[in-house]
Amino acid sequence: MQTIWVLYDQLWTGNAALAGASAGSGRVLMIESEAFFRKLPHHRIKLTFFVSAMRHFAEELEDAGWEVDYYRHGNAKDYQSAMHAHVAKFQPSAIRVLSPNDYALERAIPALEKKCGVTIEVLPTNQFLLSRVDFARWAGNAKSLRMENHYRAMRKSLGVLMTRDGEPEGGAWNFDVENRGAVKDWKLAGAPKPKPAPAIRRDEITEQAISEVNDAFPKHPGDANDLWLPTTRQEALEWLQHFAKHRLGLFGPFEDLMIESEP
Repeated sequence: MQTIWVLYDQLWTGNAALAGASAGSGRVLMIESEAFFRKLPHHRIKLTFFVSAMRHFAEELEDAGWEVDYYRHGNAKDYQSAMHAHVAKFQPSAIRVLSPNDYALERAIPALEKKCGVTIEVLPTNQFLLSRVDFARWAGNAKSLRMENHYRAMRKSLGVLMTRDGEPEGGAWNFDVENRGAVKDWKLAGAPKPKPAPAIRRDEITEQAISEVNDAFPKHPGDANDLWLPTTRQEALEWLQHFAKHRLGLFGPFEDLMIESEP
């Protein structure tokens, strides 16, 4: 049986590695790498977000019939040790993973494959509108790359906010000049504030993640108890709907505005 390795920022059932298998034909591997968590002094809210989101997704997969071999940070010194334990226990025919977004992890895969004695098949990521191959083709041998040029090329190729004549909708490629409202402009507009975002639901998984992160990473900045981010897809979609309904209209004019005491 093959293994599908799901990384911390690929928690999505549309993940190509998952979509190409089924609960009966594959087993999922998930790893909270202690080494990754300690590599940088990540804010504890960020680490709690990772842990809670991963564990919620693992539960979602199990509810859908998948067998998940899950290694928590206290039992996973690094990716290699956890993967070695998984291979020894299950002897998978191969491990499939979506191309990592983390450059260092992508570079480490050949060594993981060699040391764990199993083929690791890296699939092209489907988390972006443009593949890495196509991006490299677009970039060519340019000495410098401008986001604006890439932005325009993507809009043309995808037909996003373009007229039938191939011109940008509204007559310009961007309207950044209209998105620079200052404090005085905000006050003149009545100092508008959006409705508070929906409250996150701290279930047992999240509460345990908060406790673990505060205990395990006392030297990292912040306090896990201050977690304010949604850690499930359902909650994230609720936040998206809230943003579209209550915040999007005012986002443009004041997107660069910073006001003391306002988060």
